[in-house]
Amino acid sequence: MLEAIPVTIDVSPGLTRPRAFLGISFDESDKPVRTWFENLLDTCGFEVVTAEASEHEPLGEKVRRKIQSCSVSCFVLTKRHKTESSEQWLPPQWIPSEIGMAYDCRHRIAIFAEKNVTVEGIIPSIEDYRRFSRETLNEDIHQILSSVLSLRMPQIQEAIESLLTQNQLTPIVVLRALYEIMSNIVDIRRMITSVPKCSVVSLIEDSRPFLVLGDGHVKGIIKGTTWQVTRIRDPEEQGVEERIGTIEVTYTQSTMAHGYFTNPTEEARLKDMFPDISSQGANRRLQGWLATPLVPPLLQNADTHDIENGLKIIGQLLSLVTGGE
Repeated sequence: MLEAIPVTIDVSPGLTRPRAFLGISFDESDKPVRTWFENLLDTCGFEVVTAEASEHEPLGEKVRRKIQSCSVSCFVLTKRHKTESSEQWLPPQWIPSEIGMAYDCRHRIAIFAEKNVTVEGIIPSIEDYRRFSRETLNEDIHQILSSVLSLRMPQIQEAIESLLTQNQLTPIVVLRALYEIMSNIVDIRRMITSVPKCSVVSLIEDSRPFLVLGDGHVKGIIKGTTWQVTRIRDPEEQGVEERIGTIEVTYTQSTMAHGYFTNPTEEARLKDMFPDISSQGANRRLQGWLATPLVPPLLQNADTHDIENGLKIIGQLLSLVTGGE
């Protein structure tokens, strides 16, 4: 049986907590998992919003309004239907639709899939996700916590301080999550050094158009990185770049990565540039478009050497506390 995370956060009057939509099964068998994730989000300083009894109307206006009322979303894919002659399970069928709604709202998204749950459809094409087992949630909490905390960028430092000062989670759990986040930042800094620019190879015309960057994991492009997109303005003015906007990479594969515009105005401007844009997933090849990675907001003023020293200190602390486990 899962133990609930103790939640007694004291929110000062007038302090607004960011709202997080939690898309998860309301089946009675999943109640321990649902309570665990609700408590974790609450502990990280979110006001948790769920679909409640509306899980059977994923395209309904009630669900859409709830998602629109939030700034981030977290989705948990639990076992729902057993796949015949297999150890695999299908998740609740309405969750992919809710994920699509969250993307339309430009949410930061964290997705967690239970062990042996098949992840298909829209999810693997637009978002990386973490696996979990309901039997070991408390043991693996630092990995899940790092993803949940990333939803609070760039206020992540305040979120971590809140967790430590209010004793909501043991310091070792927070340190492990912080270690994972800082390691990712080091990877991003190294990527920025090795990939000062990359080509934007195509525009995928959809309800929310996104840009495809070349090479993906081959160049080390990392999910969650932010890129400034430009294009050569005119063939006669070769080398003169026009700024298009800023995109955030949401998914990478070996040969490609893609990202959405973070600013609705910039996305609207892109649609103005291509007035015949469709919503059928058409692929429009681009030439002369470039993307330049931007430094992440967390620890922006610290260089890689300083962050690595911090990682060594945290690693030593964890080694002392855990006895080298």
